[in-house]
Amino acid sequence: MIYYIIFLLIYLYSQKLKEELNNFNFKMMSIDNAKYNYYQGYHDIGLFFLILYFNTPNMGINTFQRVSEFYIKDYLHKTIKDTNTISGTNTSSSMNTEPSTNPTTNNNSFDFEATLNLLMKVIKEINPDVSDSLEEICESPYFALPWIITWFTHNIDSISLQYRIFDYLICSHPIAVFVLSATVIIINSSLCRLS
Repeated sequence: MIYYIIFLLIYLYSQKLKEELNNFNFKMMSIDNAKYNYYQGYHDIGLFFLILYFNTPNMGINTFQRVSEFYIKDYLHKTIKDTNTISGTNTSSSMNTEPSTNPTTNNNSFDFEATLNLLMKVIKEINPDVSDSLEEICESPYFALPWIITWFTHNIDSISLQYRIFDYLICSHPIAVFVLSATVIIINSSLCRLS
């Protein structure tokens, strides 16, 4: 009998969490519709803040809004083309963190190729051997795109590890997610015989 009660409580809690997440995402998208457009995985970041601030959802919404504005804004555009900016940086030169001045930049779209190119530049900066080996295997590390646009929430089940990752990323420059992704690839390169 106790198992049924526990199961029922878990089920009710998960339904409440789903309802709160839907409300949470709706509020985020309606704050400024010109700025925010849903992408697959955006809800994973929202869920993290909902869990973190479950007792104070407005604090979660405010935090999620700030993260959206300052860290993941480039992924919230309507289309996936015609931009050269990643978190306000120009990706045309190696490790340049100056704001883009390219007149052809369209701030209403997201270029995932530029994101992956920036990741490759970071890998090359840290470990050129791994970068060269990775380029031989694949043109772009598409496998790492979910890491970047969801801050690893889509791939990591451990909430305590997610807390540490979010602490690091929120306290860092927006490029930190690229450094973290590059580090994961480089550390695991020996498993794939990339170095």
